[in-house]
Amino acid sequence: MSFISKFFGWFKGLAGSPKADQLLRDIQKAALAALPIVKMIAELTPSRADDVLVALFVKYAVPNVEAFLALPMGNRGAALLEVATTELSRKLPDVAKSILQTGIQLAVVQMNANNKP
Repeated sequence: MSFISKFFGWFKGLAGSPKADQLLRDIQKAALAALPIVKMIAELTPSRADDVLVALFVKYAVPNVEAFLALPMGNRGAALLEVATTELSRKLPDVAKSILQTGIQLAVVQMNANNKP
């Protein structure tokens, strides 16, 4: 069972209202759809150097790379999140940005957990 499935199984026990249940379903759907996207972005960005970010933004047709190039190297994760959010919003256009980004963050946790020795 994946981290995402375990997480939602545990969390679902805390929620009880239909709205909360729907929110959890939406986040789970976003997380599962985000996993291949975050894996691809991780493969394409072994570093966060300028040329790597520019190539990533071009590949996914995301505008405004210049704003992210101006960030200090330690804050460039925001660029990766922007690309992942843009790409995931193309797959799930009716889902709120906050839910997409929550799903992306959970997918990153899943990917990192799978890569631990």
